[in-house]
Amino acid sequence: MSASLGLSIFLGTINLLVVCGNLAVLYIVISQKSLHTSTNTIVFSLTLSDFLLGCLILPFSITQEFSNSWAFGTLWCKSWLSLDILLSTASIYNLLAISFDRYMAVKQPIKYGRLISSSRLTKFNISAVWLISASLAVPPFLSDLFMVTASNEQMNDALPEANYSEAFLQFEGTCTPVTNSDFYILFSATISFILPMILM
Repeated sequence: MSASLGLSIFLGTINLLVVCGNLAVLYIVISQKSLHTSTNTIVFSLTLSDFLLGCLILPFSITQEFSNSWAFGTLWCKSWLSLDILLSTASIYNLLAISFDRYMAVKQPIKYGRLISSSRLTKFNISAVWLISASLAVPPFLSDLFMVTASNEQMNDALPEANYSEAFLQFEGTCTPVTNSDFYILFSATISFILPMILM
């Protein structure tokens, strides 16, 4: 019990640091006009995605980990899982955008000076980051790709054809991404992890 309590306090502290740290960066970038540069705009986008992860994803993940159940309903379960994909992918692609920005600054300083002066390019990069992330997060929310699974594995045995809400209402479930779509798994992994890893 003491070990579990200590771990929960530790994770809660990390979560608090994530929220407060990113909130401080957001405030500084917004309040200091000298920091309103193209590069810092991408940093702002990264910080925003990490801040939202700390507010909307981590607290519920920690709660579920220690309670071994999901008490926030099916709608928030699907929303939470989709937001997790959206914000995690956005963080990765923001890092990719920053890596590209720094690469151009070092390798092509003259060309970089012309590119960085264009706010349109920065807006395009940030828009692309969030659109790519949304393309992975929205389909599962609008479909049955995600389900609430029963912790005792009774749901799949007793309700193989049941819909999402019925399964959750009958059994105490955990909010876990479960999908039978191999295509989505491969596509999501490729876009979210493999492609950025190769490009970086």
